[in-house]
Amino acid sequence: LGQGYFGLEGGDSHGGALSAASLTLQILDSRFTRNSSIGGTGGHPSLLGSPSTGGSGGDAIGGAIDLRPGGTSSIHRCVISENTARGGTGGYGKSPGLGAPANGGGLASRFRDLVVTASSLNANQATSGRFGGAGSWTPANYYVTRGGGASIDAGSAVFINSTFSGNHVAQLDFSPDSRGGGLSQNSAGASVRLQFCTLVSNIVTRVVGIGPNTESPRSRGTGLWCPTNATVTLESTVIAANLPGTAGDLVGRVTSTGPNLIGDAREALGLADHDRSGLDPKLGPLSDFGDGLLVHTPLLGSPLLDAATEVTSPATDQLGRPRVSGAAADLGAVEWQVPLAPLSSPRLSLLPSTSAAALRLFILAPAEADLVLEESTDLAAWSERGRYHHGDSVDLPLTPTRGFFRLRRVN
Repeated sequence: LGQGYFGLEGGDSHGGALSAASLTLQILDSRFTRNSSIGGTGGHPSLLGSPSTGGSGGDAIGGAIDLRPGGTSSIHRCVISENTARGGTGGYGKSPGLGAPANGGGLASRFRDLVVTASSLNANQATSGRFGGAGSWTPANYYVTRGGGASIDAGSAVFINSTFSGNHVAQLDFSPDSRGGGLSQNSAGASVRLQFCTLVSNIVTRVVGIGPNTESPRSRGTGLWCPTNATVTLESTVIAANLPGTAGDLVGRVTSTGPNLIGDAREALGLADHDRSGLDPKLGPLSDFGDGLLVHTPLLGSPLLDAATEVTSPATDQLGRPRVSGAAADLGAVEWQVPLAPLSSPRLSLLPSTSAAALRLFILAPAEADLVLEESTDLAAWSERGRYHHGDSVDLPLTPTRGFFRLRRVN
């Protein structure tokens, strides 16, 4: 907290749980929850002096984790959730202090090499500080709050099999921009790669406070924001179904090296012919499947299923399950799969097929069972379709004729 004759700036805050610089850092199987990084309030002016200038608030960087210049970092199988970075409020005065920015509600990385794998960043928030009160203010002097889930400045960051969901970036008062509800890449000096990641249900808002504001407010990049001269690579990633701002799910220029699904791509540059936009990803709610990682799984009929046809996928998904369960890997952090545990009695399960003219049946059965798949049109006469075992699948062409199928155990 800065306070004095001219209103000193509030102190900056770095990492609500962890701040690291100039070292090699490995974080494994950990949870960072409900930490806060809050910038100091700008100092109010002395009652005895003139001019009466309020100090600016202090910056907040990394609600849970702030990775500072120097060294390398890796984060694996971690949950970073419900953390807050909030910029400091400006000091009150005739010339009031500006509210400070916040960068990285969950995670901030600056001038550093970072690799994040099989991790979830959810329900984190980056919020700017408020203006110091009544008085004059120059519209050109403003800050930008970035990265509800994560904020990346100079350096490199690679995210693989990771989920950004329910993160929020909010700019209060005067600044016209709030950017990157899920993830913000902030400069041409940074490089970011997203491979098999899911960015959904993130939020960008701008709240008008007291005082003059002559600039048009913008909420930009509800999933991902990056500048037009950025180095951002997308591969087999879904950025969709984020809460709308005044721009789309992705704002900025990217390089696409594999099929991606972008919901609202109206301000996305650099997408390729293999990318799709304007589609509902058809994902389930954020869920914990017993290992603490919070993920969205694709539903039957999702356009993400078997869509990663041009790339080599990781061996496993975010939950550690085999990455390819159909004709090809699914887009996003989690692969759609049926339960593979053997059952006490044979059962048929319906799966999505890669062809609109086919039906795929998946066979669940005792591990040692030999099974015959039979079909009928009238439930009276049955013919053998083939012999199968637990875990097999079969594609059946769709025809106008009604069909019935059953499994018969022969051993």
